[in-house]
Amino acid sequence: MIRPKMAVQKILLIFFLLASCSTPVSQQALRRPANDPKNLAFIRNKDFMDAKLYHFKGPLAFPPVRWIVEIVARKKAKEFLKDLPLDKAVYERIMDKLKDHKFMVQFIPFLLAIKDMYMAREKDKKRNFENHIKKYWPDSGALPGLKHSLFTYVGKTKKSVEDKDKSAASPGMSKKMIAKFVTLVDAVMFKDIDFRLGMKPVLADERVAAAMPSVKALMEQVVEEFEIPETYKEIVTGIINEPRRLEVLTVSLSEIILKTIYSNYQMFARQYHREEILKDWFLREVEKKDSTEVWDYLRESMNERRYAVHIVVDGLQGGLVEALVNLNPNDPFLPGIYQEHQTRDSLKPKNIPFKETDKQQLDFLKYIVEGPERFDHPQYLPFFKELYSKYKNGIAMNGISTTPTISVRNIPMATTGAAADGPGGTLLPNFHYVDRKKDRAYYFFGNDALRIEDLANENGLKTLFQRLPYLNTLNCNNQFGLGADMLFDPLINIAVGESSRDFGEIICLADLERRMEHEKRATEIRKRLLGYEQQVKQWQRMRRAFNDDARRSPMPSVRALVRELAEHENAGMPTYMAMYVAWPDHFAHFKGPFSDEIISPTGELNRLDYWLGRVRDVYKNAGIFDKTIWGLAGDHGLTPVYYLLNPEIVVFDKMKHEGTDLLVRKISSDEGEGPKLNHPFKPNSVKGVDVVIASTAGGNYMIDFFVDQAENWARQPLYEDIRHLKLISGQVVDMISELATRLEDTLDYFVVREHKCTIQACDVKVGRMEGDKLAEASIYRRGDRMFYSYSDVDLLDVGKLNHYRKIKDEYIYHELVEKCLTRADVNNIGSWCFEDEWRLLTSYTERPDSVAQLAHLYDSDLAGTVNLFPRQGIGYNSKVPGRHAGEYYHEKDALVAVWGTNVNPPTRLKSEQNGSMPVVLYEYLSGKKAYRGQDGWGFDSFIEKLNINFK
Repeated sequence: MIRPKMAVQKILLIFFLLASCSTPVSQQALRRPANDPKNLAFIRNKDFMDAKLYHFKGPLAFPPVRWIVEIVARKKAKEFLKDLPLDKAVYERIMDKLKDHKFMVQFIPFLLAIKDMYMAREKDKKRNFENHIKKYWPDSGALPGLKHSLFTYVGKTKKSVEDKDKSAASPGMSKKMIAKFVTLVDAVMFKDIDFRLGMKPVLADERVAAAMPSVKALMEQVVEEFEIPETYKEIVTGIINEPRRLEVLTVSLSEIILKTIYSNYQMFARQYHREEILKDWFLREVEKKDSTEVWDYLRESMNERRYAVHIVVDGLQGGLVEALVNLNPNDPFLPGIYQEHQTRDSLKPKNIPFKETDKQQLDFLKYIVEGPERFDHPQYLPFFKELYSKYKNGIAMNGISTTPTISVRNIPMATTGAAADGPGGTLLPNFHYVDRKKDRAYYFFGNDALRIEDLANENGLKTLFQRLPYLNTLNCNNQFGLGADMLFDPLINIAVGESSRDFGEIICLADLERRMEHEKRATEIRKRLLGYEQQVKQWQRMRRAFNDDARRSPMPSVRALVRELAEHENAGMPTYMAMYVAWPDHFAHFKGPFSDEIISPTGELNRLDYWLGRVRDVYKNAGIFDKTIWGLAGDHGLTPVYYLLNPEIVVFDKMKHEGTDLLVRKISSDEGEGPKLNHPFKPNSVKGVDVVIASTAGGNYMIDFFVDQAENWARQPLYEDIRHLKLISGQVVDMISELATRLEDTLDYFVVREHKCTIQACDVKVGRMEGDKLAEASIYRRGDRMFYSYSDVDLLDVGKLNHYRKIKDEYIYHELVEKCLTRADVNNIGSWCFEDEWRLLTSYTERPDSVAQLAHLYDSDLAGTVNLFPRQGIGYNSKVPGRHAGEYYHEKDALVAVWGTNVNPPTRLKSEQNGSMPVVLYEYLSGKKAYRGQDGWGFDSFIEKLNINFK
């Protein structure tokens, strides 16, 4: 994801992140028959007993006070509050309310979230990546690239009293900060007489007004406690001293608080209900004569229960990881990227003013490319080495990030299996968009991020947690975790984890290791209970003969074991765990994707490797590794940026300077800048301008034009409209020509609708300047069939093989080129290649899935009017040396993998989209088939290619 750089922005993240169409060809829509498999034996449909026991819909009621008191005594809550520097009135009000059982039931989960869930124990904090690495590389001079801006070998200094106060509370949060936060919670919620979390709270105007002074005080505390440059102190001060902006900040922070407290309460209520449901069912069924339900459940739990670990990593490029794992001197990837860095001057814009990015530190890359011997160390990427050694066939040669290759679009896809558009879709085609029906602009790096869940829910999006509500689930920092039994908040992970490295991973692993012990005990109890099966059955048959002699009854022992099992069963290992890791992307933006900060042994990829290895080891030690299927997906990769320019200046400012009366509105920040504030309930109108512009991650520049300001304002302009665009001033401008000629050789290509697009069909134009001529290509889509053609220049490089990879089966590529390009007839849809054929063909090129992705770019009207993609090495509206959202290989190549000891694909996966991976996990866990286009699924599964041994 795109992250802020300065300290104030890091803190602000806590608050902000939390039919047919008119075409020149036939309208017939064709779908590939192979997408409807006739034989579903590879899934082996099954109804699991868990699905019969647990059903959760909507908010849960209060669990008994007794249960809450057992978790955390009222005395401990009072001690925690007493230790905080709270205002006397706030302290007394909360302490008085703790006497009320209903209030305490709801307040305890909130305190637990602050006090226990997000405050790692010292022994857990010591087991971190830094301490691990320094065991094996204690000397920073032992290897080039070990020492860099994210990893130093400076010795630890003595802590000041102030530092001790901070660490005593929580990483990155002092007692003062927690006190301010509790005060704000009090202002937002606790003053209500009818405070009740059994119902989802709603933000009212009076809550906002009451909370504004507390928000101001909290932000003043942020400025006081954190080392923030004076310039940024002025920005924060400006926000909190301007009433409307303070109101916006208060609304957003209040929403976060309401959602956080509500979700924490629901978490603990759900835990209670699962335990009670299982215990009551066990005790009821075990007493039934001739019932086998309990014993069937126990055997299924022991032998047939399926587990899944679902990992999404921001900025994880498959080709890069594979090259670093192999370090094969004959592999062209690493020498290729190093050579491009050496010859970066060739990427300079020729006639357009630009700025250069900061220098990237590539000492480790130079060492492994030019070093005298092959680098090999057992503590460098050991998890990924094992993955590629044992499970390589389950790793796609090309994992596909959808276009534009940005996080807000691809993370929810890789997490939920939903598409960006259509019923059940995410409604997130880009990091920003103009909703013409609502007359409202969204930009999701800022407080609009709080709208993401609401927008998705309104459209019927389902997370895997919601699709599998009967499973025991854990969400470690995943951004789409609605419905999870236990949730570690992704916003807290990002806000704290940048300065307190490994914070989110430490608390997640600590929870997993606690669960591992419960799982071991649950396994023992299951075995003991199964040992009673024949005795119980005999007792039920013969109890009258025994005159109900309790001394002969096994039932007291069985009941005791059942109660204990109910406690350990749901506290044990999650049957479905989702995990999100932000850091490879987070730092690659600011340091460069191939820098020491990312690829050296002390870099982010090896840090990721360390934590994934720890997760794997927990599953092995818990005894369930062989029953677990693993899914891993990157949302995108990144490519280096050396030269920066701003299309607003190059195109629109110059047009205005030359006499074009152009009204432009920008709705985004530049890459490397901070978040934006938009009022959630009183947004500014988008009308009254000619152009709305927004940029993403340096690699995508989205433009919205308007046919007019009247009845056609909501209609997306088409290619011919833009070539004769009438401005508010009355001037008519050829915007296609203006964009292409002014951006010159910095533009990879533009993409625009040629005719109206829908999910069923679309026509797009692709173009850029080649010398003094506008080169264009066309893509037509009807259902799953696609046609691509060009006149002079192959803009998508379909005819060019990927020079970063060694191609072993080049003949397949040439056969597909002949079929899809040479023999395809624009007037005969039956001759067009299917989408999966195009995906396979373009997997051999440096633009994997280019044709299919651009054919779907405008499935939604929210996707803008024109999308500009900069050429390799160029960043649009950026300040940093790492880029994604563009169309170059490194950013389109996302690692996609599914593996496990029972996963045995006969051949390696070729080309799979990141959104297909969660569909596979769902099918494995549920025993049900999922179909793209039905029930909110946006991607095809590839489970039939995995040859899974279903036990």
